[in-house]
Order: sequence, then structure tokens, then C-alpha cells
Amino acid sequence: LTEVRLEEIGRVARRLYETTDYAISLAVGCNLLEWCQYLFGMENTYIYLGSEKRKLARFLDRLTELHLDFLRRLLPRLRGSVQILVAGDDLGTQRGPQMSLDTYREIILPGHKRIYRYIREHSGAHLMLHSCGGIYPLIPDLIDAGVEILNPVQTSARHMEPERLKAEFGLSLIH
Repeated sequence: LTEVRLEEIGRVARRLYETTDYAISLAVGCNLLEWCQYLFGMENTYIYLGSEKRKLARFLDRLTELHLDFLRRLLPRLRGSVQILVAGDDLGTQRGPQMSLDTYREIILPGHKRIYRYIREHSGAHLMLHSCGGIYPLIPDLIDAGVEILNPVQTSARHMEPERLKAEFGLSLIH
């Protein structure tokens, strides 16, 4: 984004904050897995996750740096105006995560941690993750990485029953 566009986003956020009683949220993306799937295709992404982990990890390190560069330019313009920043990465399917927990921790989580912690430390906003599917096994790592809000809670997916999530994570569910 150009500096002019970033300034405009900051001005709009301030105006909305000052003229409404609503929480202001802004989607910042910062997707990792989804960018791999978009750029390489679903099939190739799974092949790389299984057999080209070093190459994929190097790509994700660079992608993480690009996201952090974007956030370094954007977040100072939003501080005090935006209450919720929305990151995204659809990590699940109806039956569970798109990859094993070990693979997630090895390949995707390091970038998520760097991005999410940066957002939490430099924005003054809460962090929401948009991730569809049955991501139950990933939730402890996502919380540790800085995620505070999960949307959607796809209750039709495996192990995403509201009662389970409430009991294990103390999550409040809004319907």
C-alpha cells in the first residue's frame, strides 16, 4: 500500500472511532498458509509441507518479513483508533487441522508467533484470528502466539463444540 493509502486508512479509522459507539476492527490479513495455497496451489502446498519443509520454511520466513514490514507502516497510524485487528489463515477442515500439529508447529507457527506478537505489542488492539474449520488441536498454540478472539467458531467442525471450548479454554461464545 502507498503511504497515501495508509494515511487514508488511519484517518478513516480515527473518524469512525470518534463518531461512533462501535468497536472499530480492521482486517490486516497476514495469512501464511493461505498465501502458500494461493501462490502454489493446494496440492503443491501439501507436497511442500510433506517433502520440501526447508524450502517452504524459507519462503514463509520471507513472507512473514513482508507482513511485518506492512504492519510497521500501518500500525502507528491506527493506535488508539482500532480496537480489533483481524488476521486470517484458514487452518482447518471439517475434520480437523489441514496439517499435523507437529507440522503446524514446525512450519507455520513460528511466523504466526512473530506476526501476532508484533500486532499485540505495537497496536494497542485485540487480535482476532479468522480461521475456519476444526482447529481445536491448534488453539493452545494460537493463544500462546497472541490470539484473543477466534472467528468463526465453526461448531459443526470436529471437536469445536462450544461446551468443550468453554470448558478447556474458558472461551466466551457470542452467537
